[in-house]
Amino acid sequence: MNKNCQCEEVFRKGEKYWRKSKGIVEKTVDSCLGESCINHLDSAVMPSREAVIDLLEIIRDILFPGYFEKRQIGREELPYHIGERMSVLFQKLSDQITKCIVHECRRHSQACQHCIDRGFEVTVEFMNRIPALRELLALDVQAAFDGDPAARSFDEIIFCYPGFQAITVYRIAHELLTLGVPLMPRIMTEQAHGETRSEEHT
Repeated sequence: MNKNCQCEEVFRKGEKYWRKSKGIVEKTVDSCLGESCINHLDSAVMPSREAVIDLLEIIRDILFPGYFEKRQIGREELPYHIGERMSVLFQKLSDQITKCIVHECRRHSQACQHCIDRGFEVTVEFMNRIPALRELLALDVQAAFDGDPAARSFDEIIFCYPGFQAITVYRIAHELLTLGVPLMPRIMTEQAHGETRSEEHT
């Protein structure tokens, strides 16, 4: 039997077994439409987990310039670097925050007014908080350095310590939570917990 014959035999067998599975699609659809079924039909588009996790990387680059880029960042380049990162952050963060707000609105059948405007407003307010967030994280770095005799530098703590990475994410998530952003803070904190096994409370 040549190769083509084998392929035809596999195809015929596949068809035979698929015919036996008649009704699977209908049964599955019916199970999704039942009163006890959990689904996300006729609702707003969910925010993207991948996009939210990517946002953490962008925010981290802004909070700690020069640490995580693949090239050296000089003082002269800093305004351009921060400006470029902030521009990207504004576009991506406003998109995901708006999706979170619209989703919450539709999911709970609330009156959905000005969701898009609210998404942009919250994004700008979060970005305005970044300098203060940097100062707070600087205190966290100092505390970690003072509390760990094995720590040799601030760079070590920022770049290497999983606990500090988790604190950074929880600080970001807390700011978004206080601004009333639904869902996104939870995505961020669960991601941090999964990566570092560190528990914090926002």
